[in-house]
Amino acid sequence: MLALCLALIDEPSDKEKFQIIYDNYKDIMYYKAMQLLHNKALADEAVQESFLKIAKHIQKISEPVCSKTLSFVVIIVRTTVLDKIKVEHPEYNVASINDSANYVGYEDKTVPNIEDYVTENGYNNVIDAISKLEDIYRDTLKLKFVHGYSNQEISDICGVTLKTTEMRIYRGKKKL
Repeated sequence: MLALCLALIDEPSDKEKFQIIYDNYKDIMYYKAMQLLHNKALADEAVQESFLKIAKHIQKISEPVCSKTLSFVVIIVRTTVLDKIKVEHPEYNVASINDSANYVGYEDKTVPNIEDYVTENGYNNVIDAISKLEDIYRDTLKLKFVHGYSNQEISDICGVTLKTTEMRIYRGKKKL
């Protein structure tokens, strides 16, 4: 698995960074996947898919061992696991996972600008507020405002449509 991921990466410095991430976070990622799936084979598969996603976005990671990277890998694993759950157990209500069905209020312009909120309340307070949101909003807002991913990149990482990503950002900001 590691060799496949490294083959996807061109830059030697990015390969080294990926190796460090792999060594430091593979157990945490597997633990998180098992915690959600309760199935070793599916957890292994989710972790492998997560590492492929990380390899595709390795250039966006500046520091391989830090809380920001840990947050990123946990988000990747969680979204990959949710995809597995949707495939393996379609009978589960995935409305709370995939929040793309209802766009009522999307044109409402009363959502505060996140940058204004950060200025008024301080970065750490915003991160604390984001951390208290539901998983889908927390993960999306962290990828957007903490990790700096574009909406399209977030869509690719989370395996959802661009419209769903935009809706999650909108609703997450509104909940903040």
